[in-house]
Amino acid sequence: MQYVEEQYETLTSLGKDEGQTFLVKEKRSAKIFVKKYVTSDAVLLYKRLRGIQNGHLAKINEVVSDKEKGIIIEEYISGKTLKEYIEESGTLSPDETVRIVGELCDVLDIVHKLGIVHRDVTPDNIILSLDGVVKLIDFGIARNYKENKNRDTTILGTIGYAAPEQFGFMQSDERTDIYALGILMNVMLMGMSAGQQLYKEEPFASVIKKCIEIDPENRFQSVSDLKKAFEDDGTNATKNGVKDILTKKGSFVKWLPGFRTGILWKNIIASFGYGFMVLSTYIFLESYTVTLKIFLLEAVAVFLYIWMSVLVIVNVADWDRKLPVVRKLPLALRMVFRFIVGIIIFERGTAIENYVKSLVVNLPMS
Repeated sequence: MQYVEEQYETLTSLGKDEGQTFLVKEKRSAKIFVKKYVTSDAVLLYKRLRGIQNGHLAKINEVVSDKEKGIIIEEYISGKTLKEYIEESGTLSPDETVRIVGELCDVLDIVHKLGIVHRDVTPDNIILSLDGVVKLIDFGIARNYKENKNRDTTILGTIGYAAPEQFGFMQSDERTDIYALGILMNVMLMGMSAGQQLYKEEPFASVIKKCIEIDPENRFQSVSDLKKAFEDDGTNATKNGVKDILTKKGSFVKWLPGFRTGILWKNIIASFGYGFMVLSTYIFLESYTVTLKIFLLEAVAVFLYIWMSVLVIVNVADWDRKLPVVRKLPLALRMVFRFIVGIIIFERGTAIENYVKSLVVNLPMS
């Protein structure tokens, strides 16, 4: 331990554990690393993690210990925590949420197969690296699952994300991390915990509810089952209570309001709505074909007050989430903003329509 201490220069303290995690520079190579002081129990766990080569985990360079504590030297990841990203963005889009949860499921699947339970899957412990990769960090309170044990001996975890079994009711296992993933999804989509307000849109609503069941037997039994709930081709939709969204990722309807969730009654209403808009467009354009100029102006007017205004209000392609200032607003304020922008666009369209009518009225009689 002394030798390792001497090889690194401490630059600054990091994270929420004051005096336990540091940014350091290796004197020989001048490379930047993270140094953590961990308990002797955690040393054995980190030694097992060291053998994992996965892009979603920080690479562990060194693990040393004495009888009282250990030192971990691991890769420094440039980026921001998911907590910081959520605070900047307000909420995340469904596509972003699926991507992040999918990558977390991939790495947790590997960790769980080693018998390791993270027990602290929170926005603080997830980093979005500068190259866009999701990284799961801080296994400080992780534990090995132990056969024939009734409960955890130490009560640890982040309030709001910790599953009931982490408070001494039973032993935590991979379903404990699934509980945290359910809470995490709700926070990404709503900006708040499921205990405050549960996200209501499918397929996430059903998935989140299943993840955060009090009884672990009623949750998804593995992260691969959880991920499959989003990748289902529809044959098990009734069983899982969700619809496929990953397979729609490259399709046209994934961003079209009314078709994004795959819910039948919404699809039917949207079909009638878009059909009415198409018919209205045809009727209005057919009435203004007297000259090319009038037809083109009418086309712009119809596009604005029939199509653009409606699509803006119903948030086509989640456009409000792409504006840095707007996406930080609460959902209610974003809806008000969308409505105001839609009304402005509608007014501009009707103004052009009135101008077109004046041109028609002033046309010389043939």
